[in-house]
Amino acid sequence: MVPQCALRPHQWVKNVLIFVSLVLDHKLPAGPVLLKAVYAFVAFCCAASAASWFLAFSMFLFLGLAFLKRYSELRPLPATGAPCLEGRGYAWADRELIATMGAASGYLSVLVLALYVNSEQVVVLYSRPTVLLLICPLLLYWISRMWLRAHQGEIDQDAIVAAFRDPLSYTVGVCAAAVMVAAL
Repeated sequence: MVPQCALRPHQWVKNVLIFVSLVLDHKLPAGPVLLKAVYAFVAFCCAASAASWFLAFSMFLFLGLAFLKRYSELRPLPATGAPCLEGRGYAWADRELIATMGAASGYLSVLVLALYVNSEQVVVLYSRPTVLLLICPLLLYWISRMWLRAHQGEIDQDAIVAAFRDPLSYTVGVCAAAVMVAAL
């Protein structure tokens, strides 16, 4: 059984703001929109209650990688003459917005990591927790490099596949693991 304080229900109150936009946009009674807002509210409450910050970190990191894949899919469109990809909800004109949202999501994962390193939970797990902050510049470098490679047209497949094929990704991973060991 998880103690109430660990679930952090006091943080859930902030998630009510999701419904404010519906009220101000006069869409509160709309069934599908309200249902999506309820799903968002539950998801945010789960995120606020998630344990060792992993859910929030993963959500932002993998959202950023998903945007990276979408950006890479859009990049060759001008050469094909197609305005958008078949069956996708985005077009060539959306590429800069997708890049902005993707990079921001990736950088938010680094912020979540930095907040985690400064949390009370880390002091219990590591004897030198501040050493973990060295992972932040490694991750910032890797995210920035992946976006630069995508912008230059070097990533033409799934971002995860591109990362696994990139030797420098392994170097960053090994360095991050070494930092974690040094923090123990």
